[in-house]
Amino acid sequence: MKRPNLNVWIVDDHPVVRQGLRQLIEKEKDLSVLGEADSVETALQALTKAGAELPAVIVLDISLKDVSGLELINSLRLRGLGCKVLVLSMYEEEAVVFKAMRAGAHGYLSKQEAAETIVEAIRKVGRGGFYLSERLTSRLIPHLLTSEPGTSPVYALSNREFEIYHMIGQGLSKRDIALKLNLSLKTVETHCDHLKTKLRLKNTLALYQSAKSWILTMGSSSI
Repeated sequence: MKRPNLNVWIVDDHPVVRQGLRQLIEKEKDLSVLGEADSVETALQALTKAGAELPAVIVLDISLKDVSGLELINSLRLRGLGCKVLVLSMYEEEAVVFKAMRAGAHGYLSKQEAAETIVEAIRKVGRGGFYLSERLTSRLIPHLLTSEPGTSPVYALSNREFEIYHMIGQGLSKRDIALKLNLSLKTVETHCDHLKTKLRLKNTLALYQSAKSWILTMGSSSI
């Protein structure tokens, strides 16, 4: 008996990535791409439009041009939309995965996964399961065995603050972060001030040292 199609939405701010995912998904007889967006705002406008057909799965990047993809997960849950979310991101740290799953994601994959793994994850999440790749599981277990998720003040940061803290730890300047996230330099500086307050850091140098130390502890990945 032929299984019904699983409709998929792609939310990623890189056109090449969206095109590649669309081609990958539409090669599968039981999967189809219902729509795509390059930002949280665009996705929410389309998904909450009266009469809009909702996808079974949203394949979502964390780092988007307007706000963090984690905000879309929160919004979908708060609005009662029944879409399952599979995060496909370059972030691989335990804290990032933890925040995504706690927000309501049903799966998490690295963008470095093989094409067949992505397809497998879409199917499993779309049919009500959860998916965490073997690659990520093997990386996360040591952290989960030696620490309690959520005890660090880093976990209490807002999604945008967390994203900026992560980028600082990777060595990006405030100006680089502003360009990458399509924010003004002043906005990034304001977020940095909030980070220093929440993490009880005296100055910008302490912030950069703290972020770099955290990245080294968790294991670095490029954005």
